[in-house]
Amino acid sequence: LIEYALTLNKKLHEDQFARALDQFGDSFVKKELLKEAALCYEGALQLYNDNASVRYVASSRLQLANILQKQGKLQEASEHSLEVVKFMQEHEPRSSNLAGMCNRVGHLFLALEKLDEALQAFRQEKAVEEEIAPDSMELSQTCHLIGNILVHQGNELEESIAMYTRAMAIAKKRGISVAFAHARKGIAQVKRKQGKFNDSLTILNELVQDTNQDSLERAQLILEKSDVLYVQGDFRGALESSQEACAIFEKKAPNSPEMVNCQTVMGRPLANLMRNEEALRCYQRALDIGMKQLGPDHLHLTISYTNYGSVLMHCPAKEAKATECFLKARDILLKYAPDSMGLVCTHACYGDGLLQQGKGKEALTAFESALQLAKKLGDKGDIQEKSCLCERIANLLGAKGEFESGLQHAQMGWQMLESTPKGIEFNELGYIQLKYAAVALHRGLNDEIKAHATGQFIVDYKCITESKWIYYIKGQIYEQWQQYEEAYNMYSKAIDLDPNFLDGAVAQLEVWFKLNRSLEQRAEEFDRLLLKAATMDAVASSIHDRRDENRQQVLSKRSGDIWEFRIVFRRYPSMQMCLPKLHEIASKAREMFGLGGSFGADFFDPTQEALRQQRWSALTEHYLS
Repeated sequence: LIEYALTLNKKLHEDQFARALDQFGDSFVKKELLKEAALCYEGALQLYNDNASVRYVASSRLQLANILQKQGKLQEASEHSLEVVKFMQEHEPRSSNLAGMCNRVGHLFLALEKLDEALQAFRQEKAVEEEIAPDSMELSQTCHLIGNILVHQGNELEESIAMYTRAMAIAKKRGISVAFAHARKGIAQVKRKQGKFNDSLTILNELVQDTNQDSLERAQLILEKSDVLYVQGDFRGALESSQEACAIFEKKAPNSPEMVNCQTVMGRPLANLMRNEEALRCYQRALDIGMKQLGPDHLHLTISYTNYGSVLMHCPAKEAKATECFLKARDILLKYAPDSMGLVCTHACYGDGLLQQGKGKEALTAFESALQLAKKLGDKGDIQEKSCLCERIANLLGAKGEFESGLQHAQMGWQMLESTPKGIEFNELGYIQLKYAAVALHRGLNDEIKAHATGQFIVDYKCITESKWIYYIKGQIYEQWQQYEEAYNMYSKAIDLDPNFLDGAVAQLEVWFKLNRSLEQRAEEFDRLLLKAATMDAVASSIHDRRDENRQQVLSKRSGDIWEFRIVFRRYPSMQMCLPKLHEIASKAREMFGLGGSFGADFFDPTQEALRQQRWSALTEHYLS
């Protein structure tokens, strides 16, 4: 019928025929025959001429957009919906219909991860609602949505607070306590983004106290709290909170989409606590529920795939399977959200997986794909993620000996942060890490003058907020300059900020050796430093730290606590005076493993390298078994 009408061209009144097709489409919709209905509306839109009633055209577009959305064709649905919005702006500029249509377009763009377009649609909705219903809950919800997007983008946090505050004011005036609580939760998210973790936790704890025991709302708030604790580095606290939330979901909604998020959130602290098997079970369950409830290619599953792969990367002989997970996440994002920061992150994780397998060239390609997409997104992407990618590429290029190109990427990264309002404030450590990467790259080019100048910039840098890692990097610079007293002081400041900072304690102990102090004169200080390094909780140390093959490690379990001993030898001449103490420590470590006896005095003899390696291998093998 449609083809026949099109062949008639001007022989019939196209508008009348188009209206008939619209009515056919409406009938098909009632019978839930969406494919046939879509054909009718598409045919009608082709037949309407320039003199056709724009209201009829808009009606056809609206119906077609509804069908496309149900079919999952979100991009096409958004295009038709935008045309409807343009019609309403011209003919119904101050109507609730226009506000509702803008809301719908905003949600379509959110689903497509096009945050700038979604933000524009919700701002249009807000402008209409401010005129027609300034105290409505619709306006409160719109302000909340705008706040959420601004928080996610991370660039206009003050405006996001203003949006949440407006939403709270309307909700309070209307007596809607749930909406008020949701807006307060939004402010907690802003505080977290600003690095004000304690403020965020205070708000979330108050909200948790005000919710009913065992309610799903309470579980969601506890998950938010878990996320803040995780970012803060309190992995045990994050795990306890996520387990508490999970218990509620198990009771109320064990196979719901919300459980997918809960299992994903719980997996992260488990992975950082090196409880990989438990983390993998969480991610696998998230995938199982998600595939059943949401479908095998749903966008929400990409996070679980990516996290699953990240944990597998740290499991022996699982790198290939990890790569499969990253590729699965990448394929879903390429299909449904090709221009998203989610795809940027997945490219980066895929690069990490390839790097772990020793495939440096392929890894570099993956990182460059991530950065290329991040640049394409422009202001839509997260500046912190982009600058982090620049650092990874810079370091990888440096490892390949391509120092000039590496420097260009490092510079690109810190310039991104410098040119963004509060960019450095929100990613201070990333900024210093990019500068630190430049030090090594300048050295690779044999340009000690620029390397020293960049290093001087780092040590002169005044921390916006006290950061143990920035002090640690400053200590590394001073060590490179052989200014060991200053390095020692920097590591001390880092440890003052975090008494359980294992990297800082180990670095401090190594610098102590470099200072060439007499063991007899400073035996008490040596014991104190060694005890500090030896008794810190090894589980809380970073994964990168665990894979550092340059340090000898012995792990033992004693009285239910996990201790890490890092014995550094053969590096410095001053170590010779420490041999008796090292021998004593090694013997104690051996006894903890139940091996009895000692390594023998020749273990630390520099001339007995083969014997030392043999005995060390035997100890490691026993530990691994």
